[in-house]
Amino acid sequence: MTDARLELLGGPELRRAMRDPEFVRGPATRFVRSVAFEIQGLAQRNAPSNTGRLRNSIPVDMGTPGIIAGGRASVGSNLVYAKPVEFGRRPGK
Repeated sequence: MTDARLELLGGPELRRAMRDPEFVRGPATRFVRSVAFEIQGLAQRNAPSNTGRLRNSIPVDMGTPGIIAGGRASVGSNLVYAKPVEFGRRPGK
């Protein structure tokens, strides 16, 4: 799985908002979830497909509720051949 990072630049208001549990559980969680599902859709559309197994193996994992709630999401396949395909192996070979 490839790591992606997003840097948000903001003033003191943003830092205060990120410390507010209601903000993190509400708007921040919705934002992270929406971006994660957008990335999932792009990954599934761009994955080569012989059987569809690779495309169907790309879930969104929002992590454990309460642990950095809303702050993290993971998108990617755990299939053995997913990384070789992502990083250059030809499909079906």
